[in-house]
Amino acid sequence: MRDQTASIADFAVHGRGVDVRFANSPKTLTYKSSNALYLAPSSSVTLRAGDRLLVGGEIWSNVTEVVFFAGLHDSAEAWARLFYTMKSGEERWSLRSAVDVEIRSSAHQDKLVAQILRYWREAARTVDELSSRDARTRRNGHIFSMSQAHEQLSFVDPASALAAYLSGANHVIEEPLPPVILPFESNEDQRDAVEKALRNQVSVIDGPPGTGKTETILNLVANILLVPGQSVGVVSFGNAAVDNVKEKMDATGLGFLVARLGRGELVDAFLERQAHRSNDLRKWLDGPCGRMAAQRHTESGVGGRVPSDSSLSEAEQLRSVEGRLLGVWRMRQKLAKIRNLKAAYALEAAHFERRIEGEEVPELSGLPLLQKNADWILDYLAEVTLQPKPPGGIAGLLVRLRRYLR
Repeated sequence: MRDQTASIADFAVHGRGVDVRFANSPKTLTYKSSNALYLAPSSSVTLRAGDRLLVGGEIWSNVTEVVFFAGLHDSAEAWARLFYTMKSGEERWSLRSAVDVEIRSSAHQDKLVAQILRYWREAARTVDELSSRDARTRRNGHIFSMSQAHEQLSFVDPASALAAYLSGANHVIEEPLPPVILPFESNEDQRDAVEKALRNQVSVIDGPPGTGKTETILNLVANILLVPGQSVGVVSFGNAAVDNVKEKMDATGLGFLVARLGRGELVDAFLERQAHRSNDLRKWLDGPCGRMAAQRHTESGVGGRVPSDSSLSEAEQLRSVEGRLLGVWRMRQKLAKIRNLKAAYALEAAHFERRIEGEEVPELSGLPLLQKNADWILDYLAEVTLQPKPPGGIAGLLVRLRRYLR
């Protein structure tokens, strides 16, 4: 679609199409409705300081105004004219389909979010003032500026995890999730952590060293990457944690999924191994996980294909295996509890045996109370324990006899 508004002197819309007379010709040309489209302006939006314009998913940072147009006969045929300013100061415009245009307002326009961000910036400035006197904060001869990083945070996407964290509104997915895969070492608690992280927009996984936090993150990454078009950014304050993730991905045969970035030489090394990664990717796609990813691709409606029976049976098998694995984990926990209980009873028995060792135990077999059955004895003990002590004299004797002869 090409905008010809500036070159048209006159036009008329009718049932057959559009009659157009261009400024450089006295002739009137008739165009069919399929070849000429008249759009009427429907709304205009002036972007504010906290707004961002996305065109096809990419941010256009220099747009100042957006005018939306709707079709005369078909309101669904919508377009948008984007007005932007070049670095030279020249003003231009571009015509785009309205479907590809999205205006987002920064989450910090909310008063609570703005207040928290101001507090963060003030705290960052304080940390920088204290750290500037400490040589340990130097990196490559320069002082790391936390406040500078916070000052650059001028826009917070309302759909981001940061916006959810700042506003305290954690989005939760209620719909059933696909089967959870665990290519890395895991247990039931770690599997639950992966599922909760997949359901919640913001998650915190905490634990002492050696409890499997890295494996849990890796399993979470693997499940996200099964969704077509998804990518994951693994970030950390230090390089060691990121390198640890990459090394474990390499060891499991999933290194082709990872791009270790951050420095120029790392980017060069990544590009040099592109052919090797392509071969590893083809092998993975031919395996069961690759077929499972393809099935999720079709179930999501991408490509319009219908999943085959074999794909469905494979998904069902994965769910069945996951269910059996959870059953084994739960039985193992139950068995551990029984073993702990048995050990506690054995310890109690040992203490009891040491306690009575060397003492003469009286013969109780002739005691009339023990001639009763176990249920009667338990009821009797419960009654005499819970009820108040009987009074003295004849009244108390009658109470004791009633309890014994009931």
